[in-house]
Amino acid sequence: MRYFSVIYIFLFVLSSCSPIISTVLGIKNPVKLTEKEVSTYAIQEKIQPFYVADSVILKKLAYKNNYGIGSFQPIQFKFFDKKGQALARYVSCEGSTKRWETFERFPPRSLEHDLTRYNLYEELPYYRDLEGNTPIIEEDTEYIFIVYWATFTGKPGRNLIEKVKRYLNLHQNKHIQIIFVNVFEL
Repeated sequence: MRYFSVIYIFLFVLSSCSPIISTVLGIKNPVKLTEKEVSTYAIQEKIQPFYVADSVILKKLAYKNNYGIGSFQPIQFKFFDKKGQALARYVSCEGSTKRWETFERFPPRSLEHDLTRYNLYEELPYYRDLEGNTPIIEEDTEYIFIVYWATFTGKPGRNLIEKVKRYLNLHQNKHIQIIFVNVFEL
C-alpha cells in the first residue's frame, strides 16, 4: 500500500503545475521586461505577430470554471471558429498534448467540454500589439488559434508554439489564423 502511495504522489507531481516541475522544466518566475526585450525574444523565436494581453482579461480567464478568477495559466491555447465560438482549449496543467492526442485530429482535442464561456470577439479587444492595435481577423480565415506565451515559460512554452505551428502546416487547407498573445511581462 505504501508503495502505491509513493507512486501516486510521484505521478501527481509529474502531471500537475507544481513548482517542482516548473523548476525542472526551466520555467522561471515572471519578471517585467521592456517592450524591446519581449520583441527581441518574439523575433528570435518566430512568434510573429504578437499581441499583449490586458491584465483585466487575464483576471477573468480562469484555468477552468471551478478554479476561480485569476488562476490563468500562461501555457495554453484556444481554438475558435470564424463565428467566435470556442472549439477547443488546452492548458499545460492538463498534461502532455501527446498523451491526450490534442493535435491528432481536427479541430484539436479539448479536455474541457463546456467551452461556451469563451468567445473570440469578446476577448479580442483585450489584446493589443505594441502600437495599440487589436488583432484583425483576416477575411478568408475559417479558424483562429489564440496561443498564450511568455518568455519565462521556457521550453514548455516554446514546445507548445512549435506544436501549434506544425498543426497549422498539416491543416493549411483550413485557413487558420494564429494570434500569439504575450502574458504577464509588459
